[in-house]
Amino acid sequence: MATQTKEIITYSIRIDGHVGWNFGSGARGVDFDHWIYCVAADKKAVKLFFLTNREEPPKSSVDSKGNWYTFFKKDQYVYCLDLLRNEMPIWADLDPDNGRIALRTGSEPIGEGPGEF
Repeated sequence: MATQTKEIITYSIRIDGHVGWNFGSGARGVDFDHWIYCVAADKKAVKLFFLTNREEPPKSSVDSKGNWYTFFKKDQYVYCLDLLRNEMPIWADLDPDNGRIALRTGSEPIGEGPGEF
């Protein structure tokens, strides 16, 4: 199966504690206190959860409606938020080989920015 890709169009930040959530067989007992709700161009959700109780995040999942769920380490929250706030376009890629969803930017020229340092 080929890698699936979705373009992220909008996002909102959610801060609320959840303990012991079950996201299917590979992600039981998941604890998180913040997550990012993204909407893709196909109007499906791409939900990014930042875990407080696991060193190794479980595999990502896709529900029956086509919404994506992915898990990151808690310390990756600032990097994902920075990417969403400052880059465009943003893509989410689902790798069928390892079951992970990665965020990436589109192609940009080197040196784009507010000036030189």
